Amino acid sequence: WLVFDLDHANALAWDDAGLPAPNLMVRNRKSGHSQLFYAVPSVCTTENARAKPIQYMKAIYAAFAARLDADVDYHGGP
Repeated sequence: WLVFDLDHANALAWDDAGLPAPNLMVRNRKSGHSQLFYAVPSVCTTENARAKPIQYMKAIYAAFAARLDADVDYHGGP
């Protein structure tokens, strides 16, 4: 899963950014903040893993986080 923490009230930021819909969205009714969950194929991250797939996953996570204005200090990504 790639998880993005949105510390703003725009739970539909994914739509505004032209990104695919998340598989799951959790929204706090009081603050309006939300978390978006994207199911993605597993990427091996063990010591035997290839570097390129990990770099690709991290690049995708960073690009989505930037377009969503997600909390970069949240540790729900790769």
